[in-house]
Amino acid sequence: MTMSVHLDSTVEIVGRMPEFPDGAVREEHSLAWSTLDHAKETGGPIARAFTGALPAEWRTDDVAIQVKATWLKRGWTAGPLGFHCDWLQTDDVGRRTDPDQEWPQAICAVVGGNAPTRFIVGSVTLPAVPTQADQSRTWEPHLRDCIERGEAREERIPPSTLFRFGPCSLHGRSRAAASGWRVILRAIKTPGRAPHVWNQRWDSVTNGCVAATPEEQERLGDLGDALATTWSFAHLQLDAARAARGGSL
Repeated sequence: MTMSVHLDSTVEIVGRMPEFPDGAVREEHSLAWSTLDHAKETGGPIARAFTGALPAEWRTDDVAIQVKATWLKRGWTAGPLGFHCDWLQTDDVGRRTDPDQEWPQAICAVVGGNAPTRFIVGSVTLPAVPTQADQSRTWEPHLRDCIERGEAREERIPPSTLFRFGPCSLHGRSRAAASGWRVILRAIKTPGRAPHVWNQRWDSVTNGCVAATPEEQERLGDLGDALATTWSFAHLQLDAARAARGGSL
C-alpha cells in the first residue's frame, strides 16, 4: 500500500516593513542563527527594520533571527525550485512522526522584489516522502493536480511583507524577474525550547543557475535548471567582492 501524508498548508500575513533600494539591499549583513538582541546590535538597517516589525509576542528571548543576502541574475533562483516543508518529520517510509508535537514556527520577509516566495494554500494529500528524500521532486506533479482540481492555490508573497508559516506549510522559490540583490529574513520560534544561536555571519551564497545561452545549454547538458552553484567564502571576501564590482557578483 502506498503511504500518504495529509498537510494543511497555510501562510498568514502578519505585517509590513519598509522597502529598500537595491543599493541598500546589497550592503546588508548576513546573520546566521542570531539572538534578537544581537540582530538589533550588529545587523544592518534591513535586519533592524524586520525585528522592529515583528509582532510583540515574537520580540522575545526564544526567537532566533536569520538574515541572508543573495545576488540573483535574471532567471536564477535562490536554490532548487519546487515546494517543500520545513521541519516536517517523517520516518524511513514517510510516515509522520510529529503529529502531536509542537514544531517551529517562522515569520519571514523578502526584501528585493525580484524573486518572491511562493506558497501552496489548501488541504492536500501527497505521497509520503522520507525525511532525507527530495520532497519537491515527488510532490510537484501532485500539487499541480491539486491546484487544477481546486483543492489548493498558489500564492506569491509581495516583497517587504512579513508572513508566518509552520512545518506543514508548503513553500518554494521563484525565478528572479530581474538581476539584483535579495535578502531573506527569518524569525524562528520553537515552543518550549531555547533557540539554537550562533551569532555569526553566513559564509556562503547558494544560487540555482539557469542555462540561458546556447553555450551554457550545451555545457550544462541535462543538468539544466537543477544545477545548483554554491559559492563559499569568508564574509570579508564577500564584502571586498561587492565593493570591487559595484554590488554585482
